[in-house]
Amino acid sequence: MGNIIAGLEKGLEGMEPGESKEIVVQPEDGYGIKDPGLIQQVPRQRFPGGFAFKAGMSYLARSDSGAMVNFQVLGFDDESVEIDMNHPLAGRALYFQVRIKDVREEGEQP
Repeated sequence: MGNIIAGLEKGLEGMEPGESKEIVVQPEDGYGIKDPGLIQQVPRQRFPGGFAFKAGMSYLARSDSGAMVNFQVLGFDDESVEIDMNHPLAGRALYFQVRIKDVREEGEQP
């Protein structure tokens, strides 16, 4: 139904109630490959005065078009801020340990 990442959904296919397994989802089937084009240098003056930057922290901002954008601060200096707008899990293999409790038909209410 598109509620979970494609790789996990594929790994769950065919499993029966009571069955357990580890599912490894590669980046291509998870949150994608890290896109270097989404790492940018932004002039510091684009941020509100007194903004407390901290490398490694994630923030939420509104773009010029009004859309909400998640980004992580990679580093900063007096002139610019290096941000990464990739999903925090982009480029990573994901590991899930799952156990099927019950199975229902698609669209059927729990």
